[in-house]
Amino acid sequence: MSNQITNEDWEWLEKKYGKLLHHIGYRIGGDSVTNDHDDSYQNLSIAMLDTVKMFDKTQTVPFSEYKETAHFDKYLKTVLWNRKNNLGNKIVKREPLRRQITIDEKLFKDKVHKPIESFRPFGNEELEADMKELISQIEFDAKVIKPSGEFNISRLCRNLGKSKAQVKHTINRLQQTLKSYDDFFEII
Repeated sequence: MSNQITNEDWEWLEKKYGKLLHHIGYRIGGDSVTNDHDDSYQNLSIAMLDTVKMFDKTQTVPFSEYKETAHFDKYLKTVLWNRKNNLGNKIVKREPLRRQITIDEKLFKDKVHKPIESFRPFGNEELEADMKELISQIEFDAKVIKPSGEFNISRLCRNLGKSKAQVKHTINRLQQTLKSYDDFFEII
């Protein structure tokens, strides 16, 4: 009936529902940095005040008369538990984002050297299109290399849409092209 809640009404609410607010606040998940117990308690207190305000609009009697009714008690507890579930869901949705490491762009530019633009990972040899396609497939799907270090030929065939003979031929040509590169690192 009235839009104002008095200090006495707030004290009564806190006395009656304070332990419940703390209990629900402890059950809201998340880490202590993004959402600690005090934050949860404050959110629940605001939810309680909003609930009283909304419930008051539907009543024809003042707060002091309906505050001890079973209907109000159930309504308020339902709203608080629903708020707990909603807050917990939002925290869980944000959690993977908070685990990511971010790098300040200026720090990144200052500390990281620019790569040499003419650098090629396999020396200066120009690779043919099928060899480049094979290399990009290896970069794209790491499972094309078996734990033993050999190529998974059947997987490469499926991924590239080529026959085994074609894939083996491309691998052999790539090995021959990169042989001088490989010999260089054996000397070192």
